[in-house]
Amino acid sequence: MYRVAQVSDPIRLESACQLAPAVAYDLISNRILSSKFLPLNLITFRILVTSATPDSNKQQRYVTLHQSAGNSFCDTFEPMKTSLLLFSFLIGFFAGLRSLTPPAVTAWAAHLGWLNLQRPFSWIGSSASVVILSLLALAELIADKLPKTPSRTAPPGLIARIVTGGFTGACLAVASGGGTTMGVVLGIIGALAGTFAGYKARTGIVKALRIPDIYVALTEDLIAIGGSFFLVSRL
Repeated sequence: MYRVAQVSDPIRLESACQLAPAVAYDLISNRILSSKFLPLNLITFRILVTSATPDSNKQQRYVTLHQSAGNSFCDTFEPMKTSLLLFSFLIGFFAGLRSLTPPAVTAWAAHLGWLNLQRPFSWIGSSASVVILSLLALAELIADKLPKTPSRTAPPGLIARIVTGGFTGACLAVASGGGTTMGVVLGIIGALAGTFAGYKARTGIVKALRIPDIYVALTEDLIAIGGSFFLVSRL
């Protein structure tokens, strides 16, 4: 919770927002920046604020601002968790498709400064982690096309996806200012969903269209890689 200031005049939204380190703000109700009337007892605003962390690194957080009619204007901020929850689930889902692709992409994102990860997750942004995880991800992409590779739903593949899904889910949650536990749980749920949905979709498409498995596998590769990069680039 960020209690920034008390403002007695609820009419001037701009003046209130200037007191906070806001870089952008948006009135969800009718998308109007300021209003002379308060049609609802509770109006919710969405503000993108930039706040300085103790180590002087800046993090962007979506927050909500509540205004109760008849009361003094108090800009109290609460992080919006909708996108955070979705991203943690989705990165886990992509881990269900390719277990090592999301960790490799997360490593690159942390290494390039896209994700602000502190201990105990900061190690993933090291040069060694980037190289090792990238090589492992590449090896998995190749092994996935081999006929003797075990099914992803077999215990070894399933466990690997649960671990990497939970880990990358936690990384995205922490980088967004959320909690580690929720990120792990959502990442694991996403990994389970991605594992079985991906398996069913791949085998079903190959059987229905009677096409070589490699075409579907390559498409799945692109989804896992592109989707993972999209998520880390949006935080």
